[in-house]
Amino acid sequence: MTHTFTLGNFDTVTASLSANIRKGDSASAKIFEYSGLRVNEFNLTGELDSPLKVKCSMIGKDSSLTTNDISANLVSYAQTPLSFVNGRLSIEAAFASLTSTSFWHVQSVELTINNNLKSDDTSRRIGSDTLNVLPAGVANIEVAFKLRFDTSTAYNYMLAGTQIAGEIEFLGDTMTGSAVRQGVKVNFPKMVVTEASDPEIGGPDEILTQDVKAVVLRDISSATGYAIKAFVTNNVASI
Repeated sequence: MTHTFTLGNFDTVTASLSANIRKGDSASAKIFEYSGLRVNEFNLTGELDSPLKVKCSMIGKDSSLTTNDISANLVSYAQTPLSFVNGRLSIEAAFASLTSTSFWHVQSVELTINNNLKSDDTSRRIGSDTLNVLPAGVANIEVAFKLRFDTSTAYNYMLAGTQIAGEIEFLGDTMTGSAVRQGVKVNFPKMVVTEASDPEIGGPDEILTQDVKAVVLRDISSATGYAIKAFVTNNVASI
């Protein structure tokens, strides 16, 4: 099953989450309930000799103590974490030119999404200690990676302000009873390199390395343009 997620396509439907956190054993624990949660920051990291990692920070509208321990209602999936077998970062001048066999030789890659949710006093009202609304600000989307300084291509992209396209993909093992491999693929139709540092060297026996950052833009070339489209393939029917 492949699940598709799109960001930056001007979808005005805003979803929120609720979470119960039990601190202590089931008999005497305190249970904290958080409502109106929205993801403020999302971070996806892949690097050498480490599994794919995801980190999220969320902001909620309210919280309370409750006796509603929902742990007994949770459903467990036989879905193991994605310890990827193959990973790649592909970058081309045009999105249509991206392929799975053309990639940059990077040692790490990181995708960061910051929704910049407005959680200060402007989201409150007189007479209330909780947030009345939780609107999104201008989203910042960045792709950062580290690579050997084999070429000045990224540096030239930065100097020229060239629009490029990118794709990140991580593939895991073949799923049970299927020829399909679990994995994650993220498309970026429009990117601009904002930082491509001068190459650095760590010592007399080290090689030149470069840290690169690119900002992701929304593709406005069509009515269905987007900033990010992610494809998650696993054996879970719905997520």
